[in-house]
Amino acid sequence: MANEIIIIETSYKNLFEKIITVLDDTLANLQIKANWDSYRTDREWRDLFKSKDFRIVDSRYYRDYNIGIPFLHILYFLKKI
Repeated sequence: MANEIIIIETSYKNLFEKIITVLDDTLANLQIKANWDSYRTDREWRDLFKSKDFRIVDSRYYRDYNIGIPFLHILYFLKKI
């Protein structure tokens, strides 16, 4: 297992952003059913990494636009504790 990893995740800050993100991802990937539980807030990602014994060395936030709608992405630099 790697001691250092980089993860890029799509995230959201509120319920509206989650709904738009899940629907867009479902349509873009031609999925029949949305996997609502695979999306997390920044806090939920951080808690997950901590529970797996990773420390966040750095993180960066950025948005891209799909059909004019902004989507939040977070880049995490992790190191095994």
